[in-house]
Formats: sequence, C-alpha cells, structure tokens
Amino acid sequence: MRISVEWLNDYIDLTDKNALELANALSLSGTEVESVEFPWNYIEGAFTGRIESVEEHPDADNLVVTKVSVGEKLYQIVTADKTVKAGEYIAVILSGGKLWNLEIKDRKFRGINSEGMFISLEELRLEEKSETVFRFDHPVETGKDIRETLKLDSAVIEVELTANRGDCLSMFGIARELKAIYRKEIEYPSAEIEENPKEKIDISIEEGCKRYTALLMDNVTIKESPLWMKRRLVAAGLRPINNVVDITNYVMLETGHPIHAFDADLIGGNRIIVRKAKSGEKLTLLDGKEVELIESDLLITNGEEPLALAGIMGGMKSGISPNTRRVLLEVAVFDPVTIRKTARRLGISTDSSYRFERGVDPSDSFYVIKRLASLISEFSGATVSSRITDAGTPSEKIKLHLRKWFVDKVLGTVVPIEDIESILSHLGFELEEAGDGWEVEVPAYRYDITQEIDLVEEVGRIYGYEKVPSVLPGILPSQESIPVEIKEIRKLKRILTASGYNEVINYSFLNPEKIKKVSGDFDPPMLQNPLSLDFSAMRPSMIFGLL
Repeated sequence: MRISVEWLNDYIDLTDKNALELANALSLSGTEVESVEFPWNYIEGAFTGRIESVEEHPDADNLVVTKVSVGEKLYQIVTADKTVKAGEYIAVILSGGKLWNLEIKDRKFRGINSEGMFISLEELRLEEKSETVFRFDHPVETGKDIRETLKLDSAVIEVELTANRGDCLSMFGIARELKAIYRKEIEYPSAEIEENPKEKIDISIEEGCKRYTALLMDNVTIKESPLWMKRRLVAAGLRPINNVVDITNYVMLETGHPIHAFDADLIGGNRIIVRKAKSGEKLTLLDGKEVELIESDLLITNGEEPLALAGIMGGMKSGISPNTRRVLLEVAVFDPVTIRKTARRLGISTDSSYRFERGVDPSDSFYVIKRLASLISEFSGATVSSRITDAGTPSEKIKLHLRKWFVDKVLGTVVPIEDIESILSHLGFELEEAGDGWEVEVPAYRYDITQEIDLVEEVGRIYGYEKVPSVLPGILPSQESIPVEIKEIRKLKRILTASGYNEVINYSFLNPEKIKKVSGDFDPPMLQNPLSLDFSAMRPSMIFGLL
C-alpha cells in the first residue's frame, strides 16, 4: 500500500510531521514500512513559464520558435507542438535540468537554438500518451519549481501489511493509525446526495455475497480526471483512465472498499442477481482474458448472463467506455474465502480481490456509495436517477470484556487508565466501564480483533513497547535429567563429526524435476497445495540431499 503524505493531510493534520517521522511512528506501532520515496524526483530544473511569443520556424514546417519568460529571464524554446499560443502558462525544463537520466542541453533545430524543452503530462506520468504539451488552466507565478507548483514534491510511504490488517489498506485506515499515535482527530469528507425515485433497481443475492448496494446515475460525461486526482492515483501506483473509472479507484484507495461501475445501458435492465457460476460457464474480463468458471465461483449477473466476476474483475461487455451515459454503481461485501479461492485458481490478483480476501468494512456501504456518487456528479455532470438499493445486512459487531489488571499483567507494566481509554477510542473502539475493566465494542472493519488478548496488543503497540521496562526472566536450573537415548545420540554425533564425517540436515520435500533427473520416470508423491514448486514433491530417498 502506497500512502501519499499530501493526500493523507486531507483527513488528518500532519503538517508538523515529515515523512520519515511518520514512517518511524508507523513502524513502531506495528505497521511495517518498506520505503519512503519521492515519485517525481526524476525531474530536475523544471519551472513554470509563460509563452510570450510564437513564430514559425524559418526552415521547418513542423516546428515553431517560442519566447518563454521564466521568472525575470526570457528563454528561446523550439517545439513541435504547433498548438501553443502566446499568453499560455506551461511547464519547461531548461538547459542543465534532468528528465530521468537525460540531461537537457542547448540544442539546435535546423539552425535555431533551443534552451530547453516543454513538458507534457506524459513526461509527468499523469497521462498514458500526450498529444500536446501541458498547459495550466489558470495564470501561475513563473519561475517556480514545477514539482512544488503541481504538488509533485510530496513523499510516498510504502507499507507492507500482514494479512490480518486489511483495515489499513486505505487512506482512512492509515489515518486512523496516526490518529491513535498522535491523539489527533480525523475529518472525513462529506458524502451527501439527493436520491431519486425515478428508477428502481432489483437485487437478489446468494451465499457468498453478504451485502450488495447499488445506485443508478444518468447524464454521465466520460472525460479526463482532474489533475489532482491523477496525481494521487499515480502516487498510489495506479494508472489514470477516465473520470468514472478513476473515481471508483480513488474512493477504493480512500475508504478501502472496492467498487465497480457498470455501463447501465449494456447490462440489460436494472436487475442484479449475485449467484454461483454454472460449471463451464465463461466470461470475458475487462483485460480481455476469457475465464472458464466452476460452481464455487461467484458472479454478478443480470439474471441471464454474467456481467462481472464478483470481487475480482468486471466483464468486458458491461465496462465503462467513452460512449457511456448511464452507470450502475456497485458497493458490495463478498465472502473473503470465496474470493480468495477463485482468484488463486484463476491466477488473478487485483486491487479489489486483494482487499476482499482480507475483509472489508460491511457497515460503510452507504457512505461509500454516496461518496462515489457525489464525486461522479461533480466531475462528470451526472445526476442520481434512483434510490440507493441495499440487499443483505451488515454483521453484528463483536463485544469483548477487557480487564485492566490483565492489560498490566500481559504488558509487564502499569498502563494508565486514561491511556488505555484514549488509545482504544482513537482506534475506533467504543468503551463502557464494566466491573474490573471495560465492555469494548469492536468496529466492523477490525476483523482481526476477536479476543481480549487482541485488545491488549492494540494498547501495547500504540502505547509503545519501548516504554515497557526490560527485565530478564528468572531461570531455574532444570531438575529433570536428559533421557539416556538422547545422550547416546548426541555422543555418537560428536564421535562421527570428530572422525571427519559431516552431518547433513535436509528438507523432506524437493523440486520434482530434481527427482526425475536421478530417478527417471519415477513419480514422487506430490503436495496438493505446496508453498512453492521447490518444495512440492516428497523425497523418495535421502540421497538427494547428499548430492
């Protein structure tokens, strides 16, 4: 999970912390930090500028010569983009600057010197293919570093999460962690829409789908996403596509809840049935790959034909395209085991399946779909054309009893009551005093909290294990004698090694190809679910470890 510090500041004020401080705080609280990087550091010497004049190149029909003011100086730039006009504000790398490993130098184009080059969104990795150079849509101060102006100078913290911490696979999740660490508050973005009874959605779900929430929107205009959204998606490791698809990815990264958008005109009505696949049923996915399904796979259908492979990837037929005008938005909660089995069997791993396999919040569906709809309305001009339709119910929240003395006993130190209450409250737990401790209600997104000891761990990792005094455990000499058999084996080993023999300790499982090289056509017993190919076959002899 890649965390943009600039994006994180939308929800929690971290302006008094730098990226390394945040990374260190996350590491100490149990979130492994892989790296801290600045994704746009490959650009050096790039500035904002204003085109003062544009003239035709005297000896090249496909080039123009421009005069560009950068700060108080005027530079001559030759470009092949003949759409540039005087008065436009652009991004330019001057001679001496760098783009990746390429150093920009003065260069003559048909006898006319160019003192740099204009930058497109393609060079900024904010667009797959650019036809023209980048222009600002508003006046900017010239001579400013382009990374600072476009907020490309923010750090990205990459974290490696254990399988039980699916709640941290989002900006909200990391913000909650930092809220508890720094005792700060989170401000969640508003998500308000006006529902419309114009259209009705019929939803039917089967086992494997715990909840399915849907909404219809009309008058969608497919176009480019705003630059700030592209920047955040690229920083998170995703490729911008179009406004609707980008918004679904953006809200997924923000909330941790995967989302899908169907072209409503291509799904054959306003009916959604979530069911198990029929054996041999086929579906062409958005990446063009056709998959053959089995009865344990879960499908999103219109009642007749499959539209998407639930929790993993949408179908090609109902995907968003430049011609899309109506969309059906999906926010679902699928069974993690079902999604994991299908993804592993088909060899498909997506951002969506990765999150569903670890469990998503079953209680935030209404907030997520409203947030999604509000952004689509804002950036595509769409209007809501149905009420929010919801099938299934969120699961009951778990309640646990936490004893104060048990916290102190396990952690080996006395943790102040106010610290315990503050830590758990900031992590989203609800506490009520009860007897020798508290009745604690576990938030729906914390699948990993099932026992009292889990709550103690939450307190310990945020309170700080470095605050627990180090005391060596007392060790009493063993009163039991070592069995004679073990003594004899140890003695024999010492005699043999002293005589020049080597002791070899080998694995019981090998790569089957190694076995065939020695044993020919012999088929060794195979594991059904090996960790890797190198440990998939049981060795027929100890000789393989001696070769």
